[in-house]
Amino acid sequence: MSWWALAFQPMAIPVIIGQESNESLALKTSLLLEELSPLHRDTLHQALAGDYALIIQLIDQWDNDAKKLHARGVKGIQRLSDESLLQAHLLSHFILTSDQKTIRRQNCKLNLDLIRDDCGNSISISDHFKKYLPQTYLSASILLSIAPAEEIIALPRGLRGLTKIYSTELLNTIPEDIGAMNSERLYSKKPDLAFVAPYSHPPSLAVLNHQKIPLFSINYLDSVEDIKNTLLKVGHASNHILEAQLLALFMDACFFNIDNRLTFLNEKFRPGPIKKKFLYLSYRQHYEQPTQKSLTGQLMARAISFCPHLDGTIPEREDLWRIPFEQERLIQSSPDVMIISTMHPLVDQNLKETQAFNTQSIYCVDEVIQDSPTHYLALAYFDFFQALSATYL
Repeated sequence: MSWWALAFQPMAIPVIIGQESNESLALKTSLLLEELSPLHRDTLHQALAGDYALIIQLIDQWDNDAKKLHARGVKGIQRLSDESLLQAHLLSHFILTSDQKTIRRQNCKLNLDLIRDDCGNSISISDHFKKYLPQTYLSASILLSIAPAEEIIALPRGLRGLTKIYSTELLNTIPEDIGAMNSERLYSKKPDLAFVAPYSHPPSLAVLNHQKIPLFSINYLDSVEDIKNTLLKVGHASNHILEAQLLALFMDACFFNIDNRLTFLNEKFRPGPIKKKFLYLSYRQHYEQPTQKSLTGQLMARAISFCPHLDGTIPEREDLWRIPFEQERLIQSSPDVMIISTMHPLVDQNLKETQAFNTQSIYCVDEVIQDSPTHYLALAYFDFFQALSATYL
């Protein structure tokens, strides 16, 4: 058997066993749901980056999909409430037809005077806030999607390397890196608010406190709901609540749409009573099994709950994000279907011993996306959807 991969362009990483590769199954899986609107990874990525015209276009398409499936009698279909859908239309229309000054003025009218951060501190939000220092990936990611680049003073260490998520062209418009800024340089930039976390460098926090820069602490990143709530908090704190609210509605609509697609796949193809053994692992230097304490584990648990033809679970642990998974155990379990989250091409001859290898049912997803505790989790969920869709071929 030659080496093969399911390449979800442009983000998938192949499982390398030999020297040749099969074509991507992305086109084949898209044909499984030809009754519904097209759903492409690049389009979803673009919307999550803050393309508001695309956001409302997709929300409308997905709402029509939900109505179509409901009319066909498919049970368990989800959609935004009529109130939320109307809100999305009002927000998108205002954002797309107003200039930046008008949008800012409305944001300031709607904003809270005080907002509590995740440490319980009350932060006074001023209308004049226009410069932000995001020390966390999540706050930087949110601001890159909802705020003009000139409002972001610097980027957290390492974020520039995440070019699979963020546009290099956009990142280059923000030349400063937080780790390279000394106190004098920071003082000259005069940030109005800094977004920090429990793991923020204590000396950096001391400098911010010394310069009397207000700090907004972000602590809770344990679930998709936490990410969405933080999106709204950062929107309030940065005077971009309208943009944040629309992006939060888009996240809801995106997850509902993927849930609906998985539901419809099961309804349409009605797999037989014999279930396929399923295994989800992450791989760095060794195999590990994500638990439901991790975000990626929660996403996979949600996805496979719509796949009754698969026999597999995500461990529930409150103490561990990942559990070591020995290669001997992998061979013994011999799953029929595997999804592996990895950052690098994976070479493992032990995979040849699995049934999943023999049926070309090993699918790789990019761990950079899976481990991103940001609103781009919607993209991670899409990657799982594509892999799971292939199990119906």
